[in-house]
Amino acid sequence: MAKAESATRNNVDCLNVDFMRSLVKQYSELGQWTSAFFWADAAAAAASSGPSATASGDDIWLLASAMLARGELHRAAHAVTSRQLHRRHLL
Repeated sequence: MAKAESATRNNVDCLNVDFMRSLVKQYSELGQWTSAFFWADAAAAAASSGPSATASGDDIWLLASAMLARGELHRAAHAVTSRQLHRRHLL
């Protein structure tokens, strides 16, 4: 029974992260950068709370792009370079 509950929870978490990513894209298209940043941060945090314990490179790039749109250049650069994404996870 615990295995079924665990699988259901992982599917729900996956859907929530995917939903958060879609919200980031929607808010970015609307020019609502603060909302896009909020959901990008939430998606990266939710993705990193899983069994792998690290957010995917795509989530960090999404977060960095929201930071860039808000004018937070140093934070965006740090988010990418501290994880070496500029070398190993190119867009």
